[in-house]
Amino acid sequence: MEDYIRKFRRELREYFQTRNVFLISSGRAALTIVLQALYRIAGDDSKNEVLIPAYTCYSVPASIVKAGLKVRLCDIDKDTLDFDYSLLPDVISTRTLAIIPCSLFGIPSDIEKLQNIIAGKEVFVIDDAAQAMGVLIDGKLAGTRGDIGLFSLDRGKNFTTIEGGIILTNRRDIAGQVEKEISSLNGYTKVSQLVILIKAIIISQILRPSFYWIVANFPGLGVGGTFYSTRFSIKNMSNTQAGLACNWRENLTRFNLARKENTEYYYSELSGSHKFQCLKSNPDATYHRFPVYINGEEKIDIKKLELLGVSQRYPDSVDNIPELEYKDENNYPVASSVPNELRCLPTHPNLKKSSRQRLVQQLKKLFLPPRAPGSQSKI
Repeated sequence: MEDYIRKFRRELREYFQTRNVFLISSGRAALTIVLQALYRIAGDDSKNEVLIPAYTCYSVPASIVKAGLKVRLCDIDKDTLDFDYSLLPDVISTRTLAIIPCSLFGIPSDIEKLQNIIAGKEVFVIDDAAQAMGVLIDGKLAGTRGDIGLFSLDRGKNFTTIEGGIILTNRRDIAGQVEKEISSLNGYTKVSQLVILIKAIIISQILRPSFYWIVANFPGLGVGGTFYSTRFSIKNMSNTQAGLACNWRENLTRFNLARKENTEYYYSELSGSHKFQCLKSNPDATYHRFPVYINGEEKIDIKKLELLGVSQRYPDSVDNIPELEYKDENNYPVASSVPNELRCLPTHPNLKKSSRQRLVQQLKKLFLPPRAPGSQSKI
């Protein structure tokens, strides 16, 4: 077989203009490796806290715990789902090892503002672009704006190899330590690589609107939902996964353009409504899912939304994840309120114009009262 690993790594170095690229089994595994490397570089046992948004993917706190470090939270801005940067200076301490802006749903975090806040402090910035691969911000690609960056190639990301993670950095000291961390990792067996190929075939089929009922009724497929777990393996990426990334640059561009087109449609149909509140538009974002707040006191029928391809995504704020047993005197009012209102609409390339139109029509039927004869819609 062709050495797809070497080919994929070379293409990533060229695309991101970075010296060092490492290929890992998953996004969670990549973040765990990064945190372990940074902790050893810091060389200070007291610097064991990692600061993250209080509302983000559960894989982020799970990776922190897996790395043997402590989760520290900051509340978010409801309009951007990024840090509330006015609160951030009071949360950073001498115990802070690293800060992880997450670019949730492909909306780029304001890393430049973050770097101004931490200027002069010995704190690493991890550019978590797991959901923002291919996003360009002021001439810089997401994943390249911190001390180290990472991407996830897991199911449902901008493009996928079913499982997979990427680490990249231009810092020699970090690259050297990451190399040490991964030097003893095991690889995939032939059987596990075959399983990945089978999953690729299945998922390529169910990511179609007519099959959303499968995703809704079989959450074990790992598409559209999230759960907290530190029981994940950390391995080197297999040649099979790298092979699934064939033509990834062309596909990434095509997929992200499709997502932007779907996003523009949602904005045009849902903005200005008293029932649906879109986030502030960001021209740089790719929206790997389209987040929208659904306002109202009536209980949302989550199951009915799932059948339309609409997901809750993260069921609660990070401080309320039971396994974390998070005890903090601080309160995170914005992050705690978001899961009750925020829902994510599909933007993937398999979503045809007719399908997204039906989706919006069904949403209006569910959440807008019937119009009186002769009245005009607010959407």
